[in-house]
Amino acid sequence: MPKKNRADVERIRDRIRAEKESAPKRIMVVSNRTDRDLQRALAKKLDAEITWVVGDKPRRLKSAAKAIGYGRFTTLILFTGFLDHKAVLVMVDAARKSETPIVRANRGRLAAVEKAMKRDLKGETDADDDDGDKERPGQDGVG
Repeated sequence: MPKKNRADVERIRDRIRAEKESAPKRIMVVSNRTDRDLQRALAKKLDAEITWVVGDKPRRLKSAAKAIGYGRFTTLILFTGFLDHKAVLVMVDAARKSETPIVRANRGRLAAVEKAMKRDLKGETDADDDDGDKERPGQDGVG
């Protein structure tokens, strides 16, 4: 590819990245049940629009996966401790295809979500660790 075309492609990519970063955060949460209190807490803490999906029916999951696949969300949060394996696979596949970051929180509590976001997004979020729990080498039995 000629240098001029490569520069044009890079300029377009940079513009798309900048638009994504400045766009409002839209987060999809998939769980086995509705939790309005957690939804409000996440929206406030993350300064984001939260779409909550109860992943108990195949059609509902398919619709959610389609929305993720179209890139309509900036992040996908899965409460893996509450979802069956197939549901997780469907959502992860859609997120990977659209390059949507995935957060796997075992259980649906605010502190667990914050910890999972720090782990899975590696600093891409402003979520603070309010409980003062700092990970140290050896805590998980490694290192």
